[in-house]
Amino acid sequence: FAERARTEMIRCLGFEHRRSIAEDGVAFAVRSCTAEYSLLARLDDEIAVRTRIDAVGGASLKATQRVVQRDGGGNHIELVNLKIRLGCIDNSQRAARMPPDIRGALATLMVN
Repeated sequence: FAERARTEMIRCLGFEHRRSIAEDGVAFAVRSCTAEYSLLARLDDEIAVRTRIDAVGGASLKATQRVVQRDGGGNHIELVNLKIRLGCIDNSQRAARMPPDIRGALATLMVN
């Protein structure tokens, strides 16, 4: 779910992964991920993934993702907290500079 949420976040910024690969020759890959599991989700539970951009570099970004579920009173209960580092890679799967337009769009989502 967290992977899909990141894909959709980037799509909402106006960038599609397939187009970035085809036009810019770059894609994002998970470099590292730590996960702190607090509670379990069960089948058919409605969950949401909230993504916060923590830092954007020339070829990587750091993000925090929280998987949450609503309780009966409308409050959000955290199920999982993820710390993600994504790297931008080229077609040879080597580190590559992030295209400036993508880097700029991601930077607008950073929380100070």
